[in-house]
Amino acid sequence: MRFASISMNGTRGLAAETAPGHFRALFRNDSDYPGDLKTLIAGGEEALTQAYEKLLSARQFKAADLTLHPPIEDPGKIICVG
Repeated sequence: MRFASISMNGTRGLAAETAPGHFRALFRNDSDYPGDLKTLIAGGEEALTQAYEKLLSARQFKAADLTLHPPIEDPGKIICVG
């Protein structure tokens, strides 16, 4: 499963990369939007799997049509190692 936090025309969403440069995405204003990645991770493996399956049947977009964002919008803490 490869997820991406995305936006298009100012509306945030979640996408699954189905092939290099090709995504299937749902946006926050879509009725079947599964939630942001932070919420899905907190929901565990089952929530991630259900979201991925839902995204696979969503509209398809090319990477050039989307703006990619950091995976987690508002991380509580950031730890750097190195």
